[in-house]
Amino acid sequence: MMNDRVYVIYRNGKRYEKRGRKIAYLTRGAAKGVVTSDSSYFAGERIGWRGWQDLPLNERDAIAKKLAEEEFEIVEYAPIAKEAAE
Repeated sequence: MMNDRVYVIYRNGKRYEKRGRKIAYLTRGAAKGVVTSDSSYFAGERIGWRGWQDLPLNERDAIAKKLAEEEFEIVEYAPIAKEAAE
């Protein structure tokens, strides 16, 4: 059975749009992977790449995780049941 749901990423309350990224994902895991990757990138930009690279990996992960929790949200959308639409 195929999953009818899609997952859309929002950043700071707006649909997340970044070149090379999809608008919707078929699994929550795929959307979470994008959030993980991009939150790490944005954290590095904020701190400055030299300082970011000098931080221990566990600190980088903690900073990126905090940014992901504060700025990103994954919303699940499912089709409306035919009976409910009528």
